[in-house]
Amino acid sequence: MKAHQLRLLRSLAFDSQPRRCANCAQRIRQFHAMGPLLQEQQAQRETAASPAEEKPRAPAPSQIIHRPTGKLPTSPGEHWKHPGYIEPLGRPIGHDAPPQFHDNAPIDMRDFQQRYRDFVSKERNLEKREKLKSQLSRPYFRDWSNLKFEKGKLWLGNEKLWRSDMSLWMPNLVGRTLSGEAYKATTEVLKGKISLLAVFQRDWAQKQAETWFSPNHNAKVANLIEDGRLNLVQVNVEDAPLARAVQNMFHWFMRRSMDKRRQENYFFIKQVPDSVVEEIGILNSRVGYVYLVDQDCRIRWAGCAEANEREKEALFKGAETLIRRLEQSKSTAGQ
Repeated sequence: MKAHQLRLLRSLAFDSQPRRCANCAQRIRQFHAMGPLLQEQQAQRETAASPAEEKPRAPAPSQIIHRPTGKLPTSPGEHWKHPGYIEPLGRPIGHDAPPQFHDNAPIDMRDFQQRYRDFVSKERNLEKREKLKSQLSRPYFRDWSNLKFEKGKLWLGNEKLWRSDMSLWMPNLVGRTLSGEAYKATTEVLKGKISLLAVFQRDWAQKQAETWFSPNHNAKVANLIEDGRLNLVQVNVEDAPLARAVQNMFHWFMRRSMDKRRQENYFFIKQVPDSVVEEIGILNSRVGYVYLVDQDCRIRWAGCAEANEREKEALFKGAETLIRRLEQSKSTAGQ
């Protein structure tokens, strides 16, 4: 046996821990590394928009919010040493502008002339080409294979809420509801309420999302939802036409198990837009995600995959805090 073959066999024998592919690990590193940059850009926009006579703004957001509790492994060797390492989310996630009801709508609002200009535009065609290339280069089973790493968990939820002035906005999503409405915006049901927004695709992700708010897994949060103090919004994503057709056949069964209020807040959408995916941290489409959203549609807390006990308690305390503040502001305004 040759020397290089012997070295290969030895490496296979001793390397028993699985690890993510290089592309997936790089995407996760970039996602966590974007935090201080996004917060600095937001602070610059707020400073430019505020009058000069205002008080000096608070210290840089990166000094307040971004507090990682450990070092993210950057090389394969570190992944072998820390196979179960999960980076805390730390930074706020979301869109950098308030959502509008028409954002990400499935209806094309362009007129004929604008469509023609986009059709013959070289820049737009190059953008479409790059998007198609990225989609074709994406392995179909990549997200499924990554589920074996901590059941797809990409980050740990924070122990505390993000500050209101540092938080980013929940992007608007448009889809059909279980109650039968053709097109409805999620912003419509989020504004003015403290909401828990769950985004999932297929049964595996739905079961993961339910570990955050179902009575069997998190009774405290379930009681807030049952009392009507916490608004539950669920977004069911299905990009496969055949699976979507089968899903439509069982809407009647789902209606029987939900009250009218839950049906109005249960959305069906074809896909989460690519521009939104990276903003809200959906790095694996087969994993369930939850977002705690305040009355201004700002994301104040987020979690993914199955909830652990610490994250369940953090979600409950965060939701209770936001609900109490909203009730106090309403009572003060009513006096």
